[in-house]
Amino acid sequence: MTSRLTDDQRLAVDFDRPANLLISAAAGSGKTTTLTERIVERMIQGKVAPSQLLVITFTELAAKDLKVKISSRFRRLRDQASSREERRRFDQLAGELDLAQISTIHAFCNRVLGAHLSSFCDENGQTLLEPGYGILEGAQETRLLEESVDTVLSDLYARIDACHTMPET
Repeated sequence: MTSRLTDDQRLAVDFDRPANLLISAAAGSGKTTTLTERIVERMIQGKVAPSQLLVITFTELAAKDLKVKISSRFRRLRDQASSREERRRFDQLAGELDLAQISTIHAFCNRVLGAHLSSFCDENGQTLLEPGYGILEGAQETRLLEESVDTVLSDLYARIDACHTMPET
């Protein structure tokens, strides 16, 4: 499909054992290119349906970049296709790409939590997450973290003080 891959990248693309595959390498080493080719080839060969894909990236930008590269690869293949049937197939695969879960671990976990909110209950059956919950970010996250640390430390200091306080006689 492509001749730009190194031998190691080609090994990762062609890896075909029934197992999970972890691709870990330095920035700029071609992970996205390798994953793009692996995913595109597997989808074309019918070895994986987009709905079966779970690709975890470190950043949201990397996830978006991977989706764009896969989509672009299908467009290039469509443009190079020799038959209407091939073009239709590449368009179909590109259209199904939204079914793939390509995201950060945070986004994936958020989707899982959102899909199973009613399952997260305490011992009394009280739901632990309310519909419409959100992920804290920025100043709100910092403030809650500081408040939590202050609460834990205050409680800890109070316990230490209680242990070291001499009873009055």
